[in-house]
Amino acid sequence: MISNRIKNLLLLVLTLGFATSMLAGCGGGGGGGGGGSGSDSTPQPEPDALEIAFGNIVLDHSSDRAISLQNPGTSALAIGQIAQANPLAAPFSIVSDDCSGTSLGPSQSCTVQVRFLPTEQGAVTDSFDIPSADSDRDLATVSVSGTGRGLNVSLNQIDTGNCPTVTLRITVTDRNDDPVSGLLESDFSVFENDVLVDPDTFSNIVTVPISVALALDYSGSVQAAPGAIEDIEAAAKAFLEELNLDNNTDEAEIIKFAKAIQVMEPFTDIKDDLTAAIDASYTGGVDETLLFDAVWQAINDTAGRANERRAVVVISDGNDEGSTRTLAEIIDNALAHAVPLFTIGLGNVGSETDLRPLADESGGQFFFAPTSDDLRDIYVQISHILANQYILEYDSSSSGGDPITLDVEVSESVNGWEGEDSKEVTGCP
Repeated sequence: MISNRIKNLLLLVLTLGFATSMLAGCGGGGGGGGGGSGSDSTPQPEPDALEIAFGNIVLDHSSDRAISLQNPGTSALAIGQIAQANPLAAPFSIVSDDCSGTSLGPSQSCTVQVRFLPTEQGAVTDSFDIPSADSDRDLATVSVSGTGRGLNVSLNQIDTGNCPTVTLRITVTDRNDDPVSGLLESDFSVFENDVLVDPDTFSNIVTVPISVALALDYSGSVQAAPGAIEDIEAAAKAFLEELNLDNNTDEAEIIKFAKAIQVMEPFTDIKDDLTAAIDASYTGGVDETLLFDAVWQAINDTAGRANERRAVVVISDGNDEGSTRTLAEIIDNALAHAVPLFTIGLGNVGSETDLRPLADESGGQFFFAPTSDDLRDIYVQISHILANQYILEYDSSSSGGDPITLDVEVSESVNGWEGEDSKEVTGCP
């Protein structure tokens, strides 16, 4: 007799941290910080309460979650055909399933990957069943929910250095990842600790210079891909063309990394020097990818610049290998220095790429480049996003350095598109 009970079957909702645009050459925004971009595994011990919550996802972009089934007992447990009696309907779908028709031995596990790809705004729900040969209870139901949003809103930078005045730099992009310009102050709602605040100033005209560090992956896998290095270098040069260089305004830094981190050119506004740095050979080892350490270096270098606007753009084809820093440390460092990270996943980056949470949690944006041919357009797109930031200033009621939660909601009055983002930062001292 099978002794395992479905209530004792361990089911975990895992966030894979991967969202890919269905549009050729573009990828990214999971809808800001509204819950669609979390990176923690959330145990769901009670079958009746099993739920996958995708949160806010931008239209025509997908986000994946996985249900992991593990047998903690001592007897085998057969799993039936998942979602047969109660299938999922669009905009939800099961994209991979290694559980149906299997028998889980003791301590064995399997996963079912679910995708949310909204094409209309609004909240949607659905559910699917997980049948098993459990003698006590043969069926569990998983609820699935998500909200489609027409706008991706990102709180890029939050400056509390001039308290009580708090300055927010916000980017708003559409379902094609293009910046949305022409929004009015009335299209924005800002909340501090759930209390609506009135902006003192509002502008979408960015005139202050920007400091941008470009971190380029030169690991062995990138170099082995035909034409990848050449395309990366050409795209980085195209990005430089979009900056206001050679006149003591915008500036950039070039970092190349693999097993070593090499600053090819420190921050400068001289375009010829930056171009030469991109062309210069990387001379370090290539059998590791010090992604986190390279981004840490880029954040610290950028944070020390005098320009008010700062960002890091990093490209890689995979996860970190060999760094001394952790993902959480990088995100905390980016937030502490108000440096958003714009990340590009090249090629087969996999569903658990480190690049997505780096962007989502820091106020930047993740892009997916299926091939290196897509890179030039993505780099130019990032430059346009950085050039179209909205600036809001308001007087904070915080004091004593207590944490504050900032929520920004955008409702476009013309087309009715909506989006939101949320960040927690240290308030005024």
